[in-house]
Amino acid sequence: MKWSVYLLTLLYISLIFSNCGLVDIDESPPLLEWGDKGSPIQADSVCGELSPHAIRLMGGDTLALDLVLTDDVGLGQLKIDIHDNFDCHGHSNKTQDWYVQDILDLPGTYETLFMEYPVPPQPTAGYYHLTIRLIDDNGNEGAPSNIDLVVLNRADLKAPLIKVALPSSKELMVSKGEEVPLSYVLVDNHTLDPPNSRFVLQYRDFSSGNVFTVDQLDLLEPDSTARIEITFRVPSTWKHGYTYGLEAYGFDWVNNRSNLAERVMVVAE
Repeated sequence: MKWSVYLLTLLYISLIFSNCGLVDIDESPPLLEWGDKGSPIQADSVCGELSPHAIRLMGGDTLALDLVLTDDVGLGQLKIDIHDNFDCHGHSNKTQDWYVQDILDLPGTYETLFMEYPVPPQPTAGYYHLTIRLIDDNGNEGAPSNIDLVVLNRADLKAPLIKVALPSSKELMVSKGEEVPLSYVLVDNHTLDPPNSRFVLQYRDFSSGNVFTVDQLDLLEPDSTARIEITFRVPSTWKHGYTYGLEAYGFDWVNNRSNLAERVMVVAE
């Protein structure tokens, strides 16, 4: 009797291992490719740097996506996400932030999709991110497609201009904890109406490349020129002998971003 139980147990274990050996595990990710009928992707300036994959759009335009999706076993889901890449948000009665989140269930192993997403007619201008993710039926995710969107508002295509009034010197020797008076002039072709019109001050650590926001000020005066006066305290974390860049820029009423107004600061030994 014991011998029979032992043989049955061995037979059961062998069946389990033989069945497991027949199971194919899907570890290959799906593939997402771009067709030639979508909005053109090209190099463009994004956040002061050149992005190799960008799409330029204006209010009232339509973003067109032409996608070819394949998987060796079975497609699962396509996720499309559009969100802003700027700090503050426009007010609904002035401009509209563009936001899209779309999830599509996909049958079969091959799918071609042509989708259109309209830009708001009065969009908050600026940089946006388009992220497309493809997941197969077994949860494998393909390489995401990341595109920078440069969105313009037809009501105002001209960015404001910012200049440094103080300090006049382009390079300053400073000490930790020192208070440095700053003055900037921001000029635009339109009144600098809230809530999009604002001033941003930041510094750049040249040794690491990191950028830190120092202050943000809403521009509340309904005028086309704003004078910003602010005191900058040199951070105690700055290192002796190192060079830092102090950078200021502004936004107009539709969120067009100005040039950078720069000054270099060297921490005294």
